[in-house]
Amino acid sequence: MLKYLFHTVPPMLFEALAITALIGFAVLLTLRKKKNPVLFWSLTGVVLFMIVWRLSVHSLMLSSRYAQIIIYPCVILSACLCMNTQALFRWIFRKLKLNFPYRKDICKFLPTVLFVSLFFACIGKALHVDSYGNFIEKITTAYQKYADSKDHIHIAESEHHRISWYLKRKISDVQVIHENNSTALSAISKTVQELKNFEGNHYLFFYLKKKETEPSAQTMKFDKDSGSWEILERFYTSKRRNKEIILARYRPVCPDIKEWNKPIPELPADDILKVGKFEQIRAGAALKSLENYYKKNQINGYCDLSKRKLPNGWWFVLSSWNKDNPPEINLTETNPLAGKYSLQLDARPPLSPAIFSGAYFNKPCRYTFFVRGGGKQASQVQINAYFGNIKEKKYTSRLWGKFLIHPGKVYRIDGEVPYNKFPQGFQNFCLQFVVRGYVTVDQISATPLKK
Repeated sequence: MLKYLFHTVPPMLFEALAITALIGFAVLLTLRKKKNPVLFWSLTGVVLFMIVWRLSVHSLMLSSRYAQIIIYPCVILSACLCMNTQALFRWIFRKLKLNFPYRKDICKFLPTVLFVSLFFACIGKALHVDSYGNFIEKITTAYQKYADSKDHIHIAESEHHRISWYLKRKISDVQVIHENNSTALSAISKTVQELKNFEGNHYLFFYLKKKETEPSAQTMKFDKDSGSWEILERFYTSKRRNKEIILARYRPVCPDIKEWNKPIPELPADDILKVGKFEQIRAGAALKSLENYYKKNQINGYCDLSKRKLPNGWWFVLSSWNKDNPPEINLTETNPLAGKYSLQLDARPPLSPAIFSGAYFNKPCRYTFFVRGGGKQASQVQINAYFGNIKEKKYTSRLWGKFLIHPGKVYRIDGEVPYNKFPQGFQNFCLQFVVRGYVTVDQISATPLKK
């Protein structure tokens, strides 16, 4: 916090004022506390309150707009220093026992020198044009050279609103790059891994600090067969040249998702999931136990399951966290993907994501399923491998893939969960589906992987 106060805030305020304000405060403390206690304690209270409050939420001060309010007490304290420079140097000369000609003249002349120096320094600061200050405008202009309105944009969390404003484009579904305290390499590597099945061009805006490892095909251990990565433009953010803002483009090949225009095939003969056709409706004691669970958790829309059809063999995650806005889940007979029923999931905001999972397996498998987009906007389907050590009752979830589903289109999605991807100590796993949007799902299968 002290490093932030002394290294980050002064450049935001202008170093000359920050230094003279600090000295002025010390002068007030030593020379004027007794002579003018009202002024001293008023200024002290204001400055301390502003600094403590800002430091308590110092994440806000990453923007200079929030730090610059402290310029007012800085100006007052700098003026106090100018007014008390004569008394300060008289005190210094007296303490050092220095007695020489023109001592009084020097003490009288120094306040004028300090004031004139500060005046011209501030005028120079105001007239100075920072050639690096418009880096956001430059990077967005560069983006417009390469992209169009259909491309995906991914922006560092700290610059989301500024870049959106410069692009004159409302980006409601922007993919935020969560940098926080992580390096650019780790943040971008994670983002690219999550986007490998999102069709189209992806443009990424992110910061790279000096001496940080640069995200590249090599440093990200990038599989070139699954897409391409290139840095298009880069601009320094200040004259110190210790940080750059970078525009990169990622084009995935999307190996695990394919648009499907043919009849949907039957489940494979060696399917071990058994309940992926959604033709068996949950009934009897199994339905009653599920209904009682939802009643216990006050999921009002699911307390009476006679009003909706749910498939047998699947567990739908509805609990206290989403009881006020649960998704709509139903088996539908209207335009099914295959057979009589398909599973329809409406999880469009403000409804919460629809999460459901099946049985546990203790062997590696290849999963396949078909999905159709609904509504007017693209939906997202996420696959997790939910690993469990059932004996010790330990569980861990791993993101396996994210997929963008466009309205009216049908896709075949598949992937593998091999043994070498099982976390150590976890022998079982189940497939977990997370839906954000409005989709219809059918023909989910899991077949053992051949060794």
